[in-house]
Amino acid sequence: MESQGGDSQIRRKACEECRRLKLKCDRSLKTNSLKLHETITEMSSRILQLEEALASLQAQVSTDVHPLLTDDSVKIPLAPKPHAPEKVATEEETDIIDTLGAFSIGEKGEVIFHEATATSEYLLEVVWTGRHSFITENQRNLSLPPDLILLSALFPFPPETVTTHIDDLIHLMPDFDTALNLVNIYFPYSSWCQEPIPREEFMRRIFNECYPNGAIPTTLQHLSSHKLSVLFMVFALGALMDVNRPLCSVEAEEYHILARACLCIEPVYETSSLHSVQAMHLMIWYYTLAATRRTNGYRLAIWGVVIRLSQAIGLHHDTSKLKLEASDAKLREVVHWEVICMDFWQSFVIGRPSSMSFSTSQCKRPYDLKAIPENPVEAQAVAWFAWKHDYTHLLHGVVEQAFRSKGTTYSQILTLDQKLRNHPAPSILWWPPSQEALLEKLRHSPPLAMQCYMRLNLQESSLLHLHRRFFMQAIRANPTDPFQHHFGPSVRFVFSSACAMICGLWAIYHSHALVVRRFPIAWSHGFSAAIVLSSLVISAPTCVLAPPALKELDRACALFRENEHISLQPPNSRSILEDMQRKAYIAMNLHMPISDATTEKLGGVYPNKTVSKTGTGNSESTTSLDQMLLQVDSEHWRMYATLSSTPTGDHDLSEQDDAIQVDIAPEEPSTELSNWESFIHGLRR
Repeated sequence: MESQGGDSQIRRKACEECRRLKLKCDRSLKTNSLKLHETITEMSSRILQLEEALASLQAQVSTDVHPLLTDDSVKIPLAPKPHAPEKVATEEETDIIDTLGAFSIGEKGEVIFHEATATSEYLLEVVWTGRHSFITENQRNLSLPPDLILLSALFPFPPETVTTHIDDLIHLMPDFDTALNLVNIYFPYSSWCQEPIPREEFMRRIFNECYPNGAIPTTLQHLSSHKLSVLFMVFALGALMDVNRPLCSVEAEEYHILARACLCIEPVYETSSLHSVQAMHLMIWYYTLAATRRTNGYRLAIWGVVIRLSQAIGLHHDTSKLKLEASDAKLREVVHWEVICMDFWQSFVIGRPSSMSFSTSQCKRPYDLKAIPENPVEAQAVAWFAWKHDYTHLLHGVVEQAFRSKGTTYSQILTLDQKLRNHPAPSILWWPPSQEALLEKLRHSPPLAMQCYMRLNLQESSLLHLHRRFFMQAIRANPTDPFQHHFGPSVRFVFSSACAMICGLWAIYHSHALVVRRFPIAWSHGFSAAIVLSSLVISAPTCVLAPPALKELDRACALFRENEHISLQPPNSRSILEDMQRKAYIAMNLHMPISDATTEKLGGVYPNKTVSKTGTGNSESTTSLDQMLLQVDSEHWRMYATLSSTPTGDHDLSEQDDAIQVDIAPEEPSTELSNWESFIHGLRR
């Protein structure tokens, strides 16, 4: 027993490094072996530094790897790195990072779970059940046969006793001119964001077969009903975006019902095909653009069928191993990447894990972000989709680490922020630096303008939701000066992203109002940004960013108020934003008196002004506005200072008649918005 105790005591006397290397150590002098090990470690570190410097110099003169850096040349094994002590998250970090999300419980006990990425407009839809529905009103005016309406309602699992045939739908097809007009509306005004079937493939494989010789055929027995479903969904989306028709028109819903009926004639669970995946992908996109078609739960259920169908036909496999023709292989790649990207973004918005994983996908990308054509016409056709696929793949990894991994620290969140912030974008999707160039770019091409806007919007939205929970923790824990909080950087980042999103919505609306009114994603993201800014003002009214945040909130409220009944906004968004605006002014009034002119400019939104002189604004704040300008970006804030001199009340958003041709010249932007449009570039290109 004594011997064992003595041996244990001797072992404890050995230094930590000798114990790790299993060397004898007398604790008085470093052994020769230990000295040698330290020398090797220092030399290894020096070699790594020299290799990095050589690689940097080589990259400046050539794209080839330097001969001394090839795998055959580097044969010296490096010493193992010492084990770094594991960083323990602080209590503040643990409170936020370990947050699971939220549960919503309905009156009848139904439970819905939302992860931390769930957006404000989605949570709003969960809370507000009495939302106005264009589709519900339109269904009362449907002119379709009752049996087809019933068959559509049974989608995607119709009974085996279906007696409807594909030829029964011939008399319901529009004439050739109407069909071609709907196709010409769909591709520039709807497919710019989601394109599971390119125009050339659609015209060759579907449209020309459904309208041979420019006329409705006498029979469709030679045609798959899934192809006809794709045709009807293109018609539905074209009618949905047609400014000559009312919002969510009856015609759009009828074409959608016919598309669902087609997928019941040949049930998708028996005869899955590439066309069935395309049709259902367009169906989900229709639900998104119609804004009020179905609940999110229903869309998720239908989307689950799409995922299983795409896996059943092997879209996730490498097309080079399938020995297909080049056009067929490219089409499968396009469909797969559109499906997996839509799957991720739907999951991101509603706060659910995505159904597909990028790690299990072997299908290569159809477009290379590093090989965008120099020709503007060719670049416009592929730049957005190449960027979207690449950025979505990056964001998927960020979300997995930031929201679903254990032990993620705030420093790692900031590293993930830099990955998203520094992600490259093709020059054709940039916001030009000058006001004139920006206005010209937005006016020139509505699809390209919308792609530029969505590129900015998706990037800023993802950054906003990455920092949102840290932002809320900071402004609640230290409302006087949240920048002194451990999560202070998130306050600046969220403010910057929210301003960029509202600024982008304002600019794109005044360039293409008729298109934006029918694009609910723009209004949803604008609503989320406005909610964040109102939270900043209400929770931290003495913060140096509160006054400019209130100015942005005013602009958002004006835009939502002017378009409440003529756009696809989230339900009750105007009333909620005005309520938040009223609370924001009350909070500001407790610390900073509001002038009578400001009260009058609100037009009754803030009727009861009770000035309190208990505070003087930012007297207690230890972070001045000048310091904030330097911490964010002085050039960005100089633009913002110019911006602040423009009016913040209701702009003259002239009502425009929806009954106009789609190919008219875009609306002339208001001259008051020029600073706003250039500010978007200033916040982030």
